[in-house]
Amino acid sequence: MGIRSIAFRAGVSIIPAIFLLICACSKDPTAPADAIPPATVNDLVAINPTSNSIMLTWTAPGDDGRTGTAARYDIRYSVSPLTSAIWPSAGQATGEPSPGPAGSADTFVVTGLDPATTYYFSLKTADAEGNWSGKSIIASAPTSAVEDETPPLSARMIPNHRIIPG
Repeated sequence: MGIRSIAFRAGVSIIPAIFLLICACSKDPTAPADAIPPATVNDLVAINPTSNSIMLTWTAPGDDGRTGTAARYDIRYSVSPLTSAIWPSAGQATGEPSPGPAGSADTFVVTGLDPATTYYFSLKTADAEGNWSGKSIIASAPTSAVEDETPPLSARMIPNHRIIPG
């Protein structure tokens, strides 16, 4: 018994039956190929500050949640906590690394920062289809003060200085 005889026995025309079969087996051509965004980074940490840079470290999310490899990062920083309202106007880092496979450790050094200033950092992750994760947790750290590069004066360089034997 073929499809045609089953359709006629059930009192259904063959054309709508085939249409229903094709629709049930096909994917919606208007749907994006990948609708699952990368997971949100929940372990961003700011470490190793210098007078003009801070290192960030985190666990790479995946392309689809926590599996696969995402396509890119958008790392932002500000001298104010990075709320959703501040995100669009926050400084955007350049030269972000490509994401590693889900679960691997990623790091990035943000440079060009001002000395003795507290910075707040956050990131978002995108997959190849343009799906974006939520904003990560906020990490913060102060840069160190400018290091004095002037060598100390020796006793011989100070006028009227006497060395008193001990």
